[in-house]
Amino acid sequence: MFGHTDWGSQIFKGDDIIGCGDVNNLNYDPEATIPDGDRCGGCNEGMTRIRDAGFTCQEIKSRVIDCKTGEVYWLLKNSFSYDPPKDAKHCWWWNYRDKCINIKVRAIDNNGTLYLNSKSSKKSQNPKAWDNQKVWSEKLSEIKDKCGSIVEIPVEPSEVPNFFGSAPGENVVVPPAAETSNLSPQSTSVYVPPMKSTSENVLFPVKWLIGGAIAVPIVMMIIMMKSNKD
Repeated sequence: MFGHTDWGSQIFKGDDIIGCGDVNNLNYDPEATIPDGDRCGGCNEGMTRIRDAGFTCQEIKSRVIDCKTGEVYWLLKNSFSYDPPKDAKHCWWWNYRDKCINIKVRAIDNNGTLYLNSKSSKKSQNPKAWDNQKVWSEKLSEIKDKCGSIVEIPVEPSEVPNFFGSAPGENVVVPPAAETSNLSPQSTSVYVPPMKSTSENVLFPVKWLIGGAIAVPIVMMIIMMKSNKD
């Protein structure tokens, strides 16, 4: 008989740390004991990746530009083999293994579209995946037919975008690192325009009333004295 094992107590320990396990990623956490590709961001200089959690940073050796559209295709130094997620448009689902069939990536365009060494299987088995999977050799032939020739342009590490969006039409973006709050001292004072003193507003009529109250009796006395003399 097999002994009982309490897997629940072994799966996650209190001192385990979940983080990015890709050593070539800007978000790499050397203390992480449980890798999570979704916590990875952009790559170190000269390398790139797409948004898929399983797609680690890959070194870029050159680029090819379509002379008619201006689209840039970034050629990996080495073909990258990985299992795409089930919801990826280029996934060729394998029911027997309950996973996407492994693909080998040769190049990436600015929209995060992958170009493979070859398609996973026959079109009759999965027409949708067949249409979504792009083959690099076919793209090269297309560019050559339009432009007459193909030139691989060497790139400097600083020229390589370190992260590609995977959504249709999404352009190159900066590393998706968490934004830090502005912790510099912020002025909380509010400027209030100086208001005219209420005493100044009231003072003039008060002075006028007081002056009038004194001046009227004096005038009356002068009139009376003048009448008596007459």
